[in-house]
Amino acid sequence: MTNSVAIQTGPLQGIPSRVVELVAAAGLTPGLLFEGFGVGPDAESGLIAQTLGLSEEQLETIRTVLRDGLRTTAAKMTAEPEFAAALDRLPFAAGQTVVVAGDSLTAAAYSWANLLGTILAERGVRLVNRAVSGRTSTETIPAFKATLALDPDWVIIMLGANDARREGTTAAVRMTSAGETARNLAELERMAAEQSRAKVIVIPSFPVVDPAAVEANRAEGNFWYPEDLVASRRAVLAAVPGALDVFSGLEVGPGYWSEDGVHPSEAGQQQLLRAIVAALGTIDARVSRPRANPPASFPLGPFTPYTGNPILEPTGDGWQSGNLYNPAAIVIDDRVALLYRGHAADKVSHIGIAFSDDGIHFERESEPLLSPEFDYERQGCEDPRITRIGDTYYLTYTGHSGDYTGGPTGPSSLLCLATSTDLRTWTKHGPLFPDFNTWGTLPYGPEIPWNKAGVIHAEPIDGKYYMYFGEGCIYYATSEDLLQWTPCPQDEPIHTPTPGNWDGTLVEIGAPPVTTADGLMVFLTNSAAATSPQDVDYRCGQIAIAPSDPTRVIAKTTQPWLRPESFEDTHGMVANVTFVEGLVHFRGRWFAYYGQSDTTLAVAIYDPAVDSFRS
Repeated sequence: MTNSVAIQTGPLQGIPSRVVELVAAAGLTPGLLFEGFGVGPDAESGLIAQTLGLSEEQLETIRTVLRDGLRTTAAKMTAEPEFAAALDRLPFAAGQTVVVAGDSLTAAAYSWANLLGTILAERGVRLVNRAVSGRTSTETIPAFKATLALDPDWVIIMLGANDARREGTTAAVRMTSAGETARNLAELERMAAEQSRAKVIVIPSFPVVDPAAVEANRAEGNFWYPEDLVASRRAVLAAVPGALDVFSGLEVGPGYWSEDGVHPSEAGQQQLLRAIVAALGTIDARVSRPRANPPASFPLGPFTPYTGNPILEPTGDGWQSGNLYNPAAIVIDDRVALLYRGHAADKVSHIGIAFSDDGIHFERESEPLLSPEFDYERQGCEDPRITRIGDTYYLTYTGHSGDYTGGPTGPSSLLCLATSTDLRTWTKHGPLFPDFNTWGTLPYGPEIPWNKAGVIHAEPIDGKYYMYFGEGCIYYATSEDLLQWTPCPQDEPIHTPTPGNWDGTLVEIGAPPVTTADGLMVFLTNSAAATSPQDVDYRCGQIAIAPSDPTRVIAKTTQPWLRPESFEDTHGMVANVTFVEGLVHFRGRWFAYYGQSDTTLAVAIYDPAVDSFRS
């Protein structure tokens, strides 16, 4: 290291040029190299200086020279009229904070990010470069909370180059597969979207290395194949909606590469910056960024009931004093909201709300959100499910018009819809299917219009939204405006009970669907085997539907993923019931919320980092 030629003049006189190169490669943001090991910025600088044979004063002198060089280059670039016009189109506003996560392409002292940060500082925008040389997307995930702790307005994620790196001269093992890179970047995007207020921009890493350098680097056991980087870029673009394809058309020429044939030279970094600024200028700051689907597969799980269940119980002497169960769930501003069914001894149900910072411990509000107002719901607003589309919350619930003692021709239960833009003020739209009986194809059950349980898929399919609904059998309905719904024929259910099995008496839709990496819609469902209305066993299953054929169930679980086991599951107003209606992905885990014997409320948790049905 110290055998390289020493610099002969200027403030760096006597310092080996190779040492300056290494300091530049480490970047200019202190405290990142040993993050997580309790080593602060000052101690890190001391370690770097000692390792490179420098005094701490010499190290700071090198960094000062590098920063001065950035300012000089930034001034030359902003003097170019075309580049200055591109800068004016950036979506960042004065007073905002932009945080960048990346690897050596972004971390280097003369990188595009540090150049951009120097330019933005003159415009009143703070850019924090948290890229670390050598870091993979997998290694970025545990360090990402510190990025979000900066409370950024924008997060730019440009990773994947080190994922495609191959190690070894014979086996040449790739560090991370293209699929895993895509999943990791999708998870980082979701973490930022769920745990911060930031708008998130994912940029697949630059997919080119100098072909002339591949074999020389391979001989050293550390190299890249151009096709690996291209595969990673394609996988990320497929997995992350709204990812910016900055580099697929970028052509590089002489002078772009540094000597290693992998990292850009200073001129190369300037070329990257021009391409990135042009792409960022296409973003409308007023529009929400598309979000990636959470990591999911069919079947989803395994879920483990929380040992502290129930997490909510009846309370007080008012509307939720008798029973509290069957919750909808949604993540709002990095909190989980539960909309649950509660009633007193009169069994007239209301829908209440509770919030949690961890998905387990909830603070409920004293007044209900929805209460019976109209004749069709005079005996209760029951069993909510919720979906947010745009700025509107769509809440389906059951409006019950009787006391459950009328028999097969008695008072009806009908699926209803309410909408809100703030979760406080609700507009009720009445029963959706007033003449539909979801038991109609079965030889038992109500003989009058009866339909419960509706979940809405949040994305349109071929211009129409799909709702899946029903107790007894499951059906679908379509809508163009999310208010007026057209059901499929009553004699054509898409999912029916399996006689003699655990789902032999009825099936019922559970929670709104989640979408897997390969595009399937996965639904949690409820099923029962019953010998009488009082002698039931409710368990939870799953079904899968392909958006390419949204009117057909293509797979179902043959065993329940949740069944009555605990005391609360097996004792209550209706014994032996686990009934799921809420599912959220929150801080890297899946939370499924369910009612226990129509009396208390519980949660089961699936952590993909710990276990999977596919493991």
